[in-house]
Amino acid sequence: MLSCCKYKYTKLFLILLSAVSCSAIFAQEEAGTPYFNNYPPKKYGYENQNFWVVHGNDGLVYFANTNGILEYDGHKWTLIPLQGIPRLARAGDGSIYVSGFSSFGKLVKNEKNRTVFLSLLGPET
Repeated sequence: MLSCCKYKYTKLFLILLSAVSCSAIFAQEEAGTPYFNNYPPKKYGYENQNFWVVHGNDGLVYFANTNGILEYDGHKWTLIPLQGIPRLARAGDGSIYVSGFSSFGKLVKNEKNRTVFLSLLGPET
């Protein structure tokens, strides 16, 4: 009789411990889990092939797309035209360098504060 009661209490204890442990697990935030957003092509209006992504010091996100470079400010998408499929790299100083078909340069702001591609190649190319 004593072993029967002991078994019931052990079983009850394990069930309660499991229930409490599971609720504690679900209450935890997932530390270190990156935040992702999915942007379908219909939302940004360009091709669905994006090859490189960099986050600029200005808070904007730049995507190397089949159509050129897409700039996203959290609300609006802007195309920076470039021939071929561009590649993007961010330097230590925050500059964003771009290479593509017969082109190499960086993204800079023009006098209207719009991002444009500035070629770093000479006029002979």
